[in-house]
Amino acid sequence: MNLIPLIGLSLNDPQIVELLEQYEVDVVYDFDRLFENQPDKYWAHLYSRGLLLRFNAQQCLDTIFVYIRPTNEYAAYPVEELEVEVFASLDAAREFAKSKNSDFTVSSGKEGVPEWIRFSHPTCHVHYQFSPKGLSLVTIMSFE
Repeated sequence: MNLIPLIGLSLNDPQIVELLEQYEVDVVYDFDRLFENQPDKYWAHLYSRGLLLRFNAQQCLDTIFVYIRPTNEYAAYPVEELEVEVFASLDAAREFAKSKNSDFTVSSGKEGVPEWIRFSHPTCHVHYQFSPKGLSLVTIMSFE
């Protein structure tokens, strides 16, 4: 499944609608219940596919969470279907970024905080989160 081209598509785009119907997914409207001036969001949980889609207030897909390791709720997404690089460790991801002269940001490495690295790709940001067992979550985000 090509995930990156989905970033920026509208909630009612035929590709998004087909994906939601294929996995029988309901979209959850998340409004500012606490009156904190937070923008509305829409969520689509594809538990069996290991994906969580977030749509912004304009109903455009701005973030895709890809679960590499299964959780209590989400199955693991098949890494062989992921069209971005996959790394065994933060060090491997950092070395890759340096070898490609890519812009990247790395977590501070504080104890108890998950390690992560974020790359800028031509059309989006890709954020990799690592646990002691290795890569656990890949987040594909729009630039906005």
